[in-house]
Amino acid sequence: MPNYSNVVLLLFSLASIIDGVSGNRNRKLQQTVVKEYELFEAETFPQLLTEWEEDYPDLIQVTTAQEAYGLPAAGGNNDCPFYEEKGCPNYFFTIQDFIAHPIGSETSNLLPEMIWSGCLHGNERVGPTSVMEASAILLEAAYCEGLPRDPSEIDAAKECRSDLNNKGIDDVQRKWLARLVSTRRIVVVPTANALGYYRNTREEGTIDPNRDFPYDLTNYDTCMQSITARTLNEIYLDHMFQLAFTFHGGIEGVYYEWGNPSFYNFQNTQKQFRSPDDEAQDQISRAYSDYGDKFEGSKNYEYGTSNDLLYFVRGGMEDWAYAGSWTPELTGTCTPRQFGGYPPEKTQYSNSTLRAFNILVETSWQKEPTSNIGNSFDVLNKDTPGNGHVSRNIRLSLLSAELVEPYAGIVGVNELALTDDIVPMTSRDPESCFEDKAVMVAGNAESVDIEWTVGGGLTIKNTKLWYAKLDDVSDNVKCWTQPTSTQGLERAGKSFSGTSFFSPQGANPSPAGSITDVEPTVGPLFRASVPLENFNVGDKILVLASAKVDPDWKEAPTSLLIPELPPQSHVANARTDPNYFHETNGKKIQGRLQWFSVPLTIVIGEFDENERTVVELNPRFPPDVDPPQDDCEDNADPFLFKGTETTCQELADISAQKREKKCDKNKYRKNCPGLCKEAKCPCANSKFPFIIKGETTSCDDEKEFNETKRGRRCDKFSKIRRNCRGLCNPENCPAR
Repeated sequence: MPNYSNVVLLLFSLASIIDGVSGNRNRKLQQTVVKEYELFEAETFPQLLTEWEEDYPDLIQVTTAQEAYGLPAAGGNNDCPFYEEKGCPNYFFTIQDFIAHPIGSETSNLLPEMIWSGCLHGNERVGPTSVMEASAILLEAAYCEGLPRDPSEIDAAKECRSDLNNKGIDDVQRKWLARLVSTRRIVVVPTANALGYYRNTREEGTIDPNRDFPYDLTNYDTCMQSITARTLNEIYLDHMFQLAFTFHGGIEGVYYEWGNPSFYNFQNTQKQFRSPDDEAQDQISRAYSDYGDKFEGSKNYEYGTSNDLLYFVRGGMEDWAYAGSWTPELTGTCTPRQFGGYPPEKTQYSNSTLRAFNILVETSWQKEPTSNIGNSFDVLNKDTPGNGHVSRNIRLSLLSAELVEPYAGIVGVNELALTDDIVPMTSRDPESCFEDKAVMVAGNAESVDIEWTVGGGLTIKNTKLWYAKLDDVSDNVKCWTQPTSTQGLERAGKSFSGTSFFSPQGANPSPAGSITDVEPTVGPLFRASVPLENFNVGDKILVLASAKVDPDWKEAPTSLLIPELPPQSHVANARTDPNYFHETNGKKIQGRLQWFSVPLTIVIGEFDENERTVVELNPRFPPDVDPPQDDCEDNADPFLFKGTETTCQELADISAQKREKKCDKNKYRKNCPGLCKEAKCPCANSKFPFIIKGETTSCDDEKEFNETKRGRRCDKFSKIRRNCRGLCNPENCPAR
């Protein structure tokens, strides 16, 4: 049985020099905790889920098909002894920000939904571990990003951020993961075939679950015979999933529809028929293959239709989940006898239920691999030396959460990188962002530069920046719902286009070009100026970014199309057709072309200073509390500031006034905390040499003097006091 909390302690200082392609970032990684992934045993799932319910009560809800739907458990008295009843329970859980989106609320009903099924075949073991590890990363990041909710949690916020950094999850990645949790609903069924997983067998008893769905069958008495299929059927009836994964094993690849014999081209097997959504399916599957990448002994996943590259099946989950609502000629009502039968109305579907991209991932040639499982080293980067079967399927799972819905986010104002965008576990008052996401600029500022990013798609057709006086649009623009139009808004600058972080081209424009001197996003970075000449002191200006993405997903293939219909999936239509609307079981999908950011409020201040000055209002970390830093050690390596290479050593040898000016910049504060953060690092001693009266010295040199002479030099030279604070303050820093 794998110990989930077991880690291998290593010390890495890896400068990841990446070429900017999809799935990689330029950053210096300092990771001290690396976990070697191990495939889970059956009893691990309930243990972990119990822990998560206790640790993250506002982000996860756990149940079983037996509790939620009254289904019997497959198996006998000797199966799954950790379960109190007979047989094996079918666990599933929902990851959702239940504070931001309470069950039954309008924002909850509009959340985009996806599902991860770890295994239909119990002896195919990579998927269940992968979806659990992906869930663990999401939950920890979202919970941490939600802190502090009040001043008493500041220390906890510092600690969890430091812990995540030690695990290789930096600030930008933490915010990205938190966004996914707080703006989506993810349903996870780690072992749909719970009995098969416990017994390590393909079937549930004698039934193959991936031949047990009501799609393209010759006999509908032989579907929904398994509890596995019924579990997934019940969950699908409760939701409108847009993206889905079903993990398998025995080959390696990413496969999409079609995969049934009725839509197989027997006359020309080299030219298989295409579904109406082939364009979007192909682009998404390519992104999955690319982000999963390869490792020793394994290539990038091949991708294509199941009929092309794998084989067709009758009763398969993949085609059922994609087309069960709109190909009535291939569906039927199941009438099984097993487990006392199953109500026929349970397999009579509405027009909205089954329109998901249900991607089949064949994870590994070995169904239960014993090597190349992977580890957590830089796991979110595809070019990690820790890549393996679990590592890359963690990334595939997270990418599906990314792609399920487009978004835009404002990340910078002038040289200030904003602290927050989406904060989990906070209530969503319709106007709360007008105060919480707000900055003040100098009264003499003629304009302000805004930086924003776009995600949730692959191709950015256009993205724009909009602004208006808050009082003029507050009735129509709210914080957490999408505007229905741009009426009353002025456009700032031109319309831009680009590509996302996960596109084949990678993020374009690159976030490395940010004027904040940090990379505030993993995605592309756009910039435009908002003119301020016509506003007065005290005015509040609302700023939003919009984006139109993936317009070619609305195009059906021009040849080999079957059936001859336009795209039918929720995920393609939701971003390409503003008139698209579906509702079932309280859940809603409203199509749109433009996707808007959470608004930023700019307040014109009464002060006249440097016109680039920006003050973040109402930060969660009070002004006298610095956001968490890894430590007080200055970066010994060169770094770029405004395109010019510099070092922390420069700060050690300049006047106090010049140092203070440079330390106002985020780039210097991040790289040189020992020199810049005197309050946070009162006992820091610089490791860099500096000049006193024409002679070079250092804190190590000063330490060589006896205590009396050292004290005199500290009293006499302010540069020594600034650079060698620990040395010059022996009473409070005895260890220095």
